Amino acid sequence: MKKELIELAKKEGFESNVHIYPRCFNAHIGLFDVDKLNNFHDTKYYLWLCELQKWLIYEYKLHIYIVPIGSYKGWHLANIRHLTLDLLADKIDIGAKKESFKSYEQALEKGCFEALKIIK
Repeated sequence: MKKELIELAKKEGFESNVHIYPRCFNAHIGLFDVDKLNNFHDTKYYLWLCELQKWLIYEYKLHIYIVPIGSYKGWHLANIRHLTLDLLADKIDIGAKKESFKSYEQALEKGCFEALKIIK
């Protein structure tokens, strides 16, 4: 979903300050360990998702509601709502799907994807 989300966000006009796929890494940052490199990419992608979520709020007034399951055993994408109108909330019924995610980041990724589909 990562690639599709990035492409859809760019298509809708989102421009990020976070560069997800850098051409090369500076050797001075010390990321030679594969695990550290993967964590670095995951962190950059999460920051990109946060920036996209903020853009969705400011540009389209769409808020993504993510709630914990039980004692934070997972996450549930509860709803996507327009902050001033309830008109767009009817276009998506995420709550009925009861889809759960292992991480907050996964739920945010799905929420951003669904929000972009609303504004499309």
